[in-house]
Amino acid sequence: MARHAAQAYALAYPLQLSKLILANTFSSIADCNAILQRMRNSVPEATRAIYERHEREGLDKDRDRCPDEYQAALDLACEPIFISVPTPEYLLDMFSKVACDVYRVMWGEETEFRVTRTLA
Repeated sequence: MARHAAQAYALAYPLQLSKLILANTFSSIADCNAILQRMRNSVPEATRAIYERHEREGLDKDRDRCPDEYQAALDLACEPIFISVPTPEYLLDMFSKVACDVYRVMWGEETEFRVTRTLA
């Protein structure tokens, strides 16, 4: 079963699973960052301009999450990897509780398209 199909199944039928093991995920942060860069480059220039403006200003500067405009632009780049089933309520709830300060320490502060901190 393809990784995205397995994840979609897990989200659609969580009570039918006791475990989900994903294999062949990123083998290195360099691979991950290369894919993220390709995703960034796949959107129109106007969308990339949104990334650049918000990244220059600071993604979370004086806020607890990325600006809505940046998030909407980010969603365009991520569209090909999003699951094709409606997002379950429990997952939406989890996203609403992400501690951005912790996330930034783990991911990095400069951009969503390059992992530079603890996860690297």
